[in-house]
Amino acid sequence: MREFPHLSSPLTIKGITFRNRIIAAPIGFVWPDPYSSMPDPHTIFNHEDRARGGAAIVTLGETAVSRNRAMRRSDGDVLVPDENRLIYPAQAWLKLTDAILRHGAIPNIQLFHAGANTSPKWIGGKNPIGPDSFVNEFGAQVEAMDEDMM
Repeated sequence: MREFPHLSSPLTIKGITFRNRIIAAPIGFVWPDPYSSMPDPHTIFNHEDRARGGAAIVTLGETAVSRNRAMRRSDGDVLVPDENRLIYPAQAWLKLTDAILRHGAIPNIQLFHAGANTSPKWIGGKNPIGPDSFVNEFGAQVEAMDEDMM
């Protein structure tokens, strides 16, 4: 068996000390509420369990940056912070990060934006946006982003 002498050693990077060098990578399942706007108790427990297991960093996977042209699909497996419902979702997100921090791990998030690879039906009938203008695999006209959109 190969040995990794530094795996369980703390590491400090730019003032943040990680208790070891183990990262709980983003996983493909989350349980958002029916509106896909915040983590529910199952999601919180799952990520807390990963922190309790000893990882230094626990990453929440595929979290859309916005409902506005960000979604890839509506099957509920992507979390989307809802800009229109900020108070309660903020409390749920804080519960998630607190659950991770409680066990000495650092919360992390994998940001997601479907960009040109979405269908108008998932983003309120709007055209998708991307680096160039073209027709995507769903037959939707992708709008080229300008600097302001980026």
